[in-house]
This record gives sequence, structure tokens and C-alpha cells, in this order.
Amino acid sequence: MKVTRIKNDTPDWFDLEISEKIDIRNKLLRKYKRTNLNIDWDLYIEARNSVFRVIKNKKENFITKTLEENVNNPKKLWDTIKSLGLPSKHISNGRICLNQENKIIFDTYKITENFKDFFFKTSFKFGFKITPSTKYI
Repeated sequence: MKVTRIKNDTPDWFDLEISEKIDIRNKLLRKYKRTNLNIDWDLYIEARNSVFRVIKNKKENFITKTLEENVNNPKKLWDTIKSLGLPSKHISNGRICLNQENKIIFDTYKITENFKDFFFKTSFKFGFKITPSTKYI
């Protein structure tokens, strides 16, 4: 008798081909651990890379096919994008910083001043006359 674990939450792109390649890869790794031979290691690396390529291709094809099927229906298209892992709302807690002359600037006012100066100076290079205003948001 052989005990097999069946998972219900496998992705839609996961199929028998991927499962078989993963089994082969795992057997080769176990063999390498037993023998510790370089040839077994090379075979394992080949199998590992093959699994990676197959998974990448299957995912890519599945996503492309799913998006193409729903391209004419915006609601289903966005539902599909969300189901593929794209968050519905983007919340960023990151801070904007600027590296100027090897100094990291975090102050938003100083960053906007640097951008203003950059664009002001650039406009003169191209012959545009821009008068800088004194208030910035």
C-alpha cells in the first residue's frame, strides 16, 4: 500500500506533468544526499531548473489564457486579476527619499525643492522660460 496526500488547494495551472517533474527532482536530491557524487548533483540541478521552467511557463500560459478569455468583460477581468494575487487597494507605508550627492534626503519639502530646481534648470537648457513660483504643495 502507498499513502498519498491529496491537496485541494492546488492552483489551476498545476498539473500531472509538474507533479511528475517534482517527484523526479526530489528523487534525484535524495540520491545525491545518499551518494554525494557530483554527477548526481548535476542531474538534480538539471531537474530543478526544468521544474522551475515548466512551472513558470504553465503559470504564464494560464494567466495569459485567463486574461484573454475575460478581456471583453471588465468585471470578470478585474475579478480574475484580483484572484491572481493583485491587491484591490494599494497601501504604501514607504517613505520617499532622494539620493543627492551621496546624501539621503527624507524631508518631502527638500525633495520637492530639488525636483523644482532640477526642472527649472533643465528648462533653460532647452530654451524654455519658466518662472518659478514661491508656493509648493
